[in-house]
Amino acid sequence: MANVPLHPILWRFWRSRHRANTNAHQGFTLTELLVTVFISSGIIAGAMFLVTELTSTNQREAARNETQRDMQNALDYIASELREASFVYTGDCMAGNTTPSGEGCPGLLGRLPASLNSPTNTPVLAFWKNDLLPTEVRQRCAAGNPPSDASGNLANCSNGHAYALIVYSLNTANPNDTWDGR
Repeated sequence: MANVPLHPILWRFWRSRHRANTNAHQGFTLTELLVTVFISSGIIAGAMFLVTELTSTNQREAARNETQRDMQNALDYIASELREASFVYTGDCMAGNTTPSGEGCPGLLGRLPASLNSPTNTPVLAFWKNDLLPTEVRQRCAAGNPPSDASGNLANCSNGHAYALIVYSLNTANPNDTWDGR
């Protein structure tokens, strides 16, 4: 053994120690992995919360916009109906009270159908509109056989139009039945 140079033995020892140190430092410790998992979980949970909140806010805004659009369409429709109206009842006139000018008003509430003249329905707007006679009535008028109402009065077929009473009412039958939108 005395013949063996010291240099190769030191070289082997150094190489074995170097490999042992290299292998010992490869990878992550369990603590490092757990800290990474907790931090990434917090970041992902925060991002998911933000996405959920943004989605619900977007849905609320879309529902609000659609409701506003529907309300505007309804108001536009009622306004166009009122432009075509021949006579619009005032609130006093609907109740049968005299008008401010002293003219009597026959009232409307007593002449409404039972479904509209109930304590749970409040007429809000009423007007008369000149409307085209229904197709069946026009066909009977053209055939010379005009229909009659319950009192026996024949339909006026001369111009093909009749006055239609339009009543918008507020139904308060079920106050807990509120519309939440679509």
